[in-house]
Amino acid sequence: MLEGVLQPGDSSAQAPWAHPSEECAVVLEGELTAVVEEQAYTGDSIYFDS
Repeated sequence: MLEGVLQPGDSSAQAPWAHPSEECAVVLEGELTAVVEEQAYTGDSIYFDS
């Protein structure tokens, strides 16, 4: 498990990328908007094949 801190408007990467794995994120405070294959998801957690 890794911990990351993003400020409003930040991104976890400068460009989209993929690798053979699974990803998940859980938000401890606030809300997350993630874009996966051009589909946006908003909430407090996400899980997807990367």
